[in-house]
Amino acid sequence: PTPEPTQEPTTPNPTGSPTFSPTSSPTCEPFDEIDIIFVLDESNSVGPGNYEILKTSLVDFVDRLPFGTNAVRVGLIEFSGIFDEIGFTFELPYADTNLREVAIQDTIDLFEYDEMSKNQLLQRIGNLTYSAFRCENETNPDCLPVEPEYQGFNTRRMTCISCAFQFMLQEYFPTVGNVQNASTGLPRERFVYFIGDGVPTRGNPEDPEQPLQELRDEYPFSLIYLPVLGNTGFDTSIFGSAFDPTTDFLLPVDNYTDLDGALSDIVFNCLI
Repeated sequence: PTPEPTQEPTTPNPTGSPTFSPTSSPTCEPFDEIDIIFVLDESNSVGPGNYEILKTSLVDFVDRLPFGTNAVRVGLIEFSGIFDEIGFTFELPYADTNLREVAIQDTIDLFEYDEMSKNQLLQRIGNLTYSAFRCENETNPDCLPVEPEYQGFNTRRMTCISCAFQFMLQEYFPTVGNVQNASTGLPRERFVYFIGDGVPTRGNPEDPEQPLQELRDEYPFSLIYLPVLGNTGFDTSIFGSAFDPTTDFLLPVDNYTDLDGALSDIVFNCLI
């Protein structure tokens, strides 16, 4: 289906695919059975202030979703990348290693929360901590301590976008419960929201095009891509041919304060 970016449709969308409109709240039920996975850049370029704005925008968006029986499931993956400060050897790009040790911060599985525990999900998102930002001066209240295994030589400042997609392929979706059929017996419709502001600086490969394509070949989804342009001049074409304009949506914003409005324009239409 083709999204209408400026006006709200007057009839329900039988596929449940998202459309973009000025309205910010759902208007009817029941909704399609869909899975939404947020993939969030948590690298140094984001900064603690923007990270708090990002969390607030996500909480507001998730709070508006229709958590009826089986209607919506929400998951989340945060990524950054280990940066070597004193010559400790992490090959550039990263070797094939445990992605949680070098790039993946927090995760929320799709099966963890349902309509009975929506408030707990909102609290979980609101309590996420900005673990990427590390400082030489640990007395700075914006700085969190480095994990013990990395103390003395690493900070999670880099941007390993390919690591996020590789983690989803190797661990996230293979986890029992994260891939589930709808009540019709057909696969649930899946949407990945990628929000980031950093160009790729680490990864194997560093370019995220190949890992993204491999992921969606195995686990098809629509990509809703919200690059934050103002921080680093984020390249909206980083996904190359793996971005499919027939199913994907590009919604660039100038800064993190604009995210709430962009997310508010995404409406999942009702089924007939």
